[in-house]
Amino acid sequence: MDGFVLRPNIQEKFRSTMGKKILQEVCQELLHDKTFEIATIEDSSVAISEAIRDRLKELNLPRYKYIVKVVIAEQRGQGMNVTASCMWDPDTDSAVNHLYTNNHLYCEAIIFAVFNY
Repeated sequence: MDGFVLRPNIQEKFRSTMGKKILQEVCQELLHDKTFEIATIEDSSVAISEAIRDRLKELNLPRYKYIVKVVIAEQRGQGMNVTASCMWDPDTDSAVNHLYTNNHLYCEAIIFAVFNY
């Protein structure tokens, strides 16, 4: 009989490479032909967040909780800083981000993967 486990085994651990691939694929798929339109950008941000979350759930990593943050802005040559912070266990928890740009917009997508003890 298995006892209570405080750490995921190596096969059940979130890896940033998995998250990075998901971010790249979802952003490319949903934004490759988009222009920045203020009326629809909130819906686009929600759709991207939900698509990322759904792909993360397909990984079937037990006891991981995911936080997905997506920021979309118009591409006009300006700069922008996106920050977020969290207290966590560096042995089990992870974060990964991806910056997608095209001629009209840029999107910063971030995944926080937190192991639930």
